Amino acid sequence: MISDNFEKLFEEAKKVREKAHVPYSQFKVGAAFLTEDNSIVAGCNVENAAYPQSQCAEAS
Repeated sequence: MISDNFEKLFEEAKKVREKAHVPYSQFKVGAAFLTEDNSIVAGCNVENAAYPQSQCAEAS
């Protein structure tokens, strides 16, 4: 059985994935994590023409 927290995190990651900016790879990524105070923090990948300056989902 999947926990309620996992379901919430999974849904947040899927939702934020749609905000990804991926003109080069076309590969959208979303990530979400739960803080100690039960807040959810989510982010997505953002590609940039200056490739090393791109941002992965886990860091955004």
